[in-house]
Amino acid sequence: MNAPLALPDRQHNRTIARLNSRWQVVDGPPHWPGQWVLARKKGSPRPGRTGWVGSSYHTDPNTLARDIRERCGPVAPEALAAILTLPNRHPRIKRHRP
Repeated sequence: MNAPLALPDRQHNRTIARLNSRWQVVDGPPHWPGQWVLARKKGSPRPGRTGWVGSSYHTDPNTLARDIRERCGPVAPEALAAILTLPNRHPRIKRHRP
C-alpha cells in the first residue's frame, strides 16, 4: 500500500470545505489535476507539528460524499452542503475524444 501524500500549504490547494477539526476537502494541486482530495490533519496538536495529508482522491462528488460518511465522523452541515453543490465531474478533467 502506498503511503499518503502530504499536501503542501500552497495557494493552489484551495479548501472547498472544512468538515471538522481533523478533516477537510481541497481542490487538488496542479500535479494532481481534476481531483478533490479528502485530507486529514496529521501530527501532534502542538504548534508547528501539524499539516494535512491526502487520504483519498475523487473525481466524482458522490464517491467523495460516501467516503466522507464512512471516514470522517460528525461533519459540519455547511461543509456537507458545499460538497453537495459540487458538479457531477471535476471541472479540470479533460475529456478524451474517440
